Amino acid sequence: MIPESTNDEHTTSDTVTTGKYNFLNQQIDKASSTVTLTCPGASQPYTSNPVAPCNASYTTFDGLSGTLTVSYTNNINVGTANASATYAGDAGHNGDTKSTTFMVSPRPASGTPNAVAKTYGNSDPALTGTLSGFLAADGVTATYSRTAGDTVAGSPYTISATLSPAGVLGNYSITYNTASKTYGDADPAFTGTLTNFVAADGVTATYSRTVGETVAGKSLHDQRDAVTSGRAGQLRNHVQHGGFHHQSEIRLRDAECSREDLRQ
Repeated sequence: MIPESTNDEHTTSDTVTTGKYNFLNQQIDKASSTVTLTCPGASQPYTSNPVAPCNASYTTFDGLSGTLTVSYTNNINVGTANASATYAGDAGHNGDTKSTTFMVSPRPASGTPNAVAKTYGNSDPALTGTLSGFLAADGVTATYSRTAGDTVAGSPYTISATLSPAGVLGNYSITYNTASKTYGDADPAFTGTLTNFVAADGVTATYSRTVGETVAGKSLHDQRDAVTSGRAGQLRNHVQHGGFHHQSEIRLRDAECSREDLRQ
C-alpha cells in the first residue's frame, strides 16, 4: 500500500510484473517555483560603468521566497542590454529562469569652439573651446580647426571641433557648435603731437579718420587736424602763416596706425 501524499508533491505509481514478482515504480513531482525579474521601462543613461537597474526574486508553490542576483550582458555602452535571473531549485523544488532587456541611452554633450579674431597678415591665434557633458573616464578631447582663407572679405571663417577617441563618442548625443574667426581689430587710439602753440591759448586736438576697413584703402586722410577749446583766431594764427598749411595724414597698414606730417 502506497501512502497518499500529504504535501504539494504529486505522486504517481505503476506496477510492473516480471515472472513471479510485481515491482512498484513510484515518482514524486517537485513543487514548482517562479522567478520574477523586473527592469525599468525607461532608458537608463550612459555612465561609462555597468548599468544594473534590475531586481529579481523567486517564490515556490509551497511558500518559499528569496532574492536573486541579476546577471547582465552588454550593459555598459549605449544600446540594448540583457538581464537574466535563475533560481536553481533544490531537492523539493523545480528551478526557473527569466530574462529581459532594457535600453542604455546616450548622454547629452557638446563641443563649443571659442570665437577669436586676428589682424590680417598675422598668424592664427590658438584655437580653443569648451567640452561639456563628457565623462572624465572616457578621456574625450577636442582638436579645433577652421575653414581655409586669409582675406578680410572672406571672413568670418568657421571654427569647428573634432573629438576623440572615436570608440566612446557613440555613447553621447553630441551637439557640435561652431564659432567664427574674424579679421580686423577695433581702431587703436588716435594720437598726435601739437607743436609751437602758446600754452595760454589752450589749443587741443581731437583726431578722427574717414570711414573704411580695407587694406586697399589704407591711406586715409583725417577729417580735421585739430579743434580748439579756446580761441579759433589764435588757432588760425598758428596753423596758417607764410602761405604754409599744416595737414595730417593717417596711414592704415594692416590695422597699424601711424601719423605723418606733410607740408605743402
